[in-house]
Amino acid sequence: MSVKRRFFTIIAVLFSFMFISADLDSELKEKSKASFDEMNEKLTLFFKDALTGKGIPGASFELGGESGMTDANGMVSIPFEGFSEMEKIFTGVFEREGYITSAIEVRVAAGGVFNNHYSISPKLTGKLRIIIDWGKKPEDLDAHFVKKDTYHISYRDMKSYEDQVLLDKDERNGFGPETITVLKLDEAGSYAYFVHDYTNREKKNSDALGKSRAHVTVYNNSKIIYNYYVKEGKGTMWRVFSIENGVFKADNVIN
Repeated sequence: MSVKRRFFTIIAVLFSFMFISADLDSELKEKSKASFDEMNEKLTLFFKDALTGKGIPGASFELGGESGMTDANGMVSIPFEGFSEMEKIFTGVFEREGYITSAIEVRVAAGGVFNNHYSISPKLTGKLRIIIDWGKKPEDLDAHFVKKDTYHISYRDMKSYEDQVLLDKDERNGFGPETITVLKLDEAGSYAYFVHDYTNREKKNSDALGKSRAHVTVYNNSKIIYNYYVKEGKGTMWRVFSIENGVFKADNVIN
């Protein structure tokens, strides 16, 4: 290798390291902030746009008489006395122009929160928007929406004109969101929504999906209608829910 090529290779490696370090530093700061606030009885949450994955600034969040506004990164901190609960769900309200007003479930377990990242749906003119958020690991959880004998929406086939269904966002670096929008819904149709742990696809006994803190939110055009939370277990496939003749059925099975 020439001296010139060696020089540019070293520079490229250094720049890559800088970007990776910046990402890790940001993640560590975020975790430290949330942990420190919990110690001081403050609840810190992060709100993102379900279609872009970017933080939502200038939104209001209210819970238990306390309220705050999200910063430029979509983060908000409010006083919170619920960390002493071993297991309980608190409900707050997220509001911002251009987004669906959302009743946010804050799940407290063993002195901490189940999830502090929430992806919010912009205003919707269709039938459904299905969003999955999770933790840093696994990096790649894939959402699948299937209409029996008709189509299978996933990262492999992101659009169907049958019901005007679209995979809006495919996330491969943890946290989510991964979002599917359904503009039409066949009331006589048979549908299934499931999540595949693509990161650990070769490890059938992996427990990473069950420990991912994955959370699926289903919106209609005016509000959140269902929340589903992953349960611990081994496997790479999480069957979340099905729809038969317009009726939702919770499956919530990992295998």
